[in-house]
Amino acid sequence: MSRSGSDYFEINGQDVTKLSALQHISEYETIPMTSFMCFGDYGNDLDMIKEAGYGVAMANAIDKVKDVAWDVTDTNNQDGVATMIRRVLNKEFN
Repeated sequence: MSRSGSDYFEINGQDVTKLSALQHISEYETIPMTSFMCFGDYGNDLDMIKEAGYGVAMANAIDKVKDVAWDVTDTNNQDGVATMIRRVLNKEFN
């Protein structure tokens, strides 16, 4: 069980996390972890944000997530994921 918000919890199988799912996809599809962009805002996203090549924290993320993120985007209520995808498609990054 992990906390996914101040009032929310997630229950998963033992050793099943967002990071472990991403690692499985990476291995299965032979896509390096450095090629993934992931978005998160809470402690249950922390490891995934750290390990993805492009870990993006939402503006409403807890500080621990922002501290390890590659970049920070707008909140989920402000279409933060779409904002970051638009920035990538506009080639704002090297």
